Amino acid sequence: MENKTKQKKAITDKQKAARLLNLQKGREKRMESLKQKKEDNGKEQEYDLSSEEEKSESDDEPAFVLSRKPPKVPKKVKETKPEKNEETEKLKTEFEELKNMMYQLATYQKKQNKKMKKQKEKPASTKLVVVQPNQPQQNHTSHNDSLMEALRRSLM
Repeated sequence: MENKTKQKKAITDKQKAARLLNLQKGREKRMESLKQKKEDNGKEQEYDLSSEEEKSESDDEPAFVLSRKPPKVPKKVKETKPEKNEETEKLKTEFEELKNMMYQLATYQKKQNKKMKKQKEKPASTKLVVVQPNQPQQNHTSHNDSLMEALRRSLM
């Protein structure tokens, strides 16, 4: 646990002074190298015109010829058209047929989905079924009616 809470030691005045001195020396060296680069670039740009003027007087050519390098143009790759083979033509026609079949299938599925939605939307209708009583049941009720009449007569 002591290692985790260990703090950095403070820099002494002597160390601080040495560090600042080293930084100053480094800056000075960098400035000198930059000055030398500037001087070298200036020397390269100077031209000795006197020797070229003497040479050009003997020739009819001008002393300086200013020109730019033409920009590099990337080479164009020629696109070669593939030769038409019977196989490629067959494959193309098969592909077109397959594409048409897929289109027809997609439209068919859309129609089926519409039909299914319409069926779901229709409310379920309740049908009333009227059933006529069968003849034997009528006989049974008529028999009950005759019994009821007999009871009424007896009570009276």
